[in-house]
Amino acid sequence: MLKKNKLVVLVTLILSCIIQLFCFNQAQSTYYENGFMIGILNEPKPFNAIVIMFVLQGMLPLLLPVFFILFFTSESVENLTHGYGKVLIVRNYSKTILILKNCLKNCIKLICIIAFQLLIFLFINKNMLPVESGMLKSLLMYFLTLNALILIQSLLEIYIPAHIVNIVIFIYCFFSYFLVQTVLHTPVAKIILFPCLMFGMQNGATDSENTYYFYFAAIIVINLLILSFIIRKFKKVDIF
Repeated sequence: MLKKNKLVVLVTLILSCIIQLFCFNQAQSTYYENGFMIGILNEPKPFNAIVIMFVLQGMLPLLLPVFFILFFTSESVENLTHGYGKVLIVRNYSKTILILKNCLKNCIKLICIIAFQLLIFLFINKNMLPVESGMLKSLLMYFLTLNALILIQSLLEIYIPAHIVNIVIFIYCFFSYFLVQTVLHTPVAKIILFPCLMFGMQNGATDSENTYYFYFAAIIVINLLILSFIIRKFKKVDIF
């Protein structure tokens, strides 16, 4: 049943990437080449209903695959604590190695998903708004930010059912990007609302090298902190 559910989520994830591609192609004046990691234009705007509608219209296709990525990597820790994890512990696996291997598996899954996104966008990049620089930097930040979200997912699954964790994280992603894109532009706000940093227009990759390296260092620290919390908490959890 688990494998069947994962297959359904994987197919849905692939479809969401294709739908994203279609939406980008239909609104070529809104999105940039490899827009899934670039985001929508980041510039000061008056806060009104028109701006809100513009931001929401641009955000939804951007975040659609993120929602299904979270579902695809979900239940990994829950399965360890309530499933085959007990067998591995009996076979003299340490909890630290067990959780690190789990995080590595999720990381590899994420790399494959991002590679797929990048591959399908190669077909329509010529139709999108051009980006002069920062593609590789944007790709790296996209990966690191999503990885941090998946690490948070793993941490919360120790305490909360997986489906609730996914919904909470996606709501956090949605409001983080919306708030930073509209009213909160300070570095402190962006770090607190760090999911917004997955996009090049927000992390400085496309326009400011100094800003980019500041956020790059911040997201590395966030990843390491969350990973250390996971190891610490997983060591204390009961394996059923």
